[in-house]
Amino acid sequence: MSNELEKVNFGDTPEKKPLNQAYSIQMPPHNIEAEQGILGCGLICTDGSVMEKCSAAGMTPEYFYKTSHQSLFAAMLALHRRGDLHDDIILLDEIRAQKTEDEVGGIAAIYSLQSKVETTLSS
Repeated sequence: MSNELEKVNFGDTPEKKPLNQAYSIQMPPHNIEAEQGILGCGLICTDGSVMEKCSAAGMTPEYFYKTSHQSLFAAMLALHRRGDLHDDIILLDEIRAQKTEDEVGGIAAIYSLQSKVETTLSS
């Protein structure tokens, strides 16, 4: 098998590139740890101020790279916009109502995100 793949440039003659350079997949910039930090802070914040700041900054679920994080943020944002303070159980109910529990990872994912944030209680 050839180690080269033919790449056609329209209007040009075909050129050969090494197989590993023939196609590059561009990944959008993202930081999973930062996403987990934002979601974790939103989860442990008891007064809703984190979600207020996210909302005021114009953050939307599309700001997150992982689809599970997008779904979780959408549920948190929906609760915030209704004026409901959320805890892990209320958030789980919202995720179930939006039918994204499997995508998010359920209560285990919520607990995991809460544990990613260092607080004075956990340090």
